[in-house]
Amino acid sequence: MKNVIVGGVLAGLAFYIWSTLWYGFIPLQFSELKTMPNEVEIATMLKNSGLEDGMYTYPGMENGGMGDPEHMKKAEAGPIINLMIYRNGGMSGMDTMSMIMFLVYCLIVGILAAYMVKTAGKSLNSFGKRTIMVTLIGVIVWLMGPMTNSIFWGFPVSFSFLEVFAHVIGWLFAGLVIAWRVKPE
Repeated sequence: MKNVIVGGVLAGLAFYIWSTLWYGFIPLQFSELKTMPNEVEIATMLKNSGLEDGMYTYPGMENGGMGDPEHMKKAEAGPIINLMIYRNGGMSGMDTMSMIMFLVYCLIVGILAAYMVKTAGKSLNSFGKRTIMVTLIGVIVWLMGPMTNSIFWGFPVSFSFLEVFAHVIGWLFAGLVIAWRVKPE
């Protein structure tokens, strides 16, 4: 069990370091985030509108969403707007508490992945098989996460692909660490 915890913690740290480098120093995915024209006026209008913090979409989903014929008319006519995060009071995206919470998250996920490898049995008897197993966990999770945003919310496929790429590489690094530290039972 010690190898699971140590391997999982080290894998979580590897994922955390990669994510910090990717999002902090390799701004590739930000090329898909566009700046709104008149963004100051739009932000002021939203701030003064009395909106609560949350997620908003147009056309709205309050009357049954996709099952509502009126919603479907508006959706087909356009525009489609997804205001995925709205915080009237603002927030620091990279404050210390957010980074600590993400680190704890990475450590927990690393330990879970290490436990999966440990209990997978003798079929993961090689370094390469263990690395591939952990990387595939990342592929599955992120294909069912960011890629579905392109399907259901209209995110640009290139943005979702870059998110998947970033996380698969992170899981590959985590997988290399787990394969090094954790052997199956």
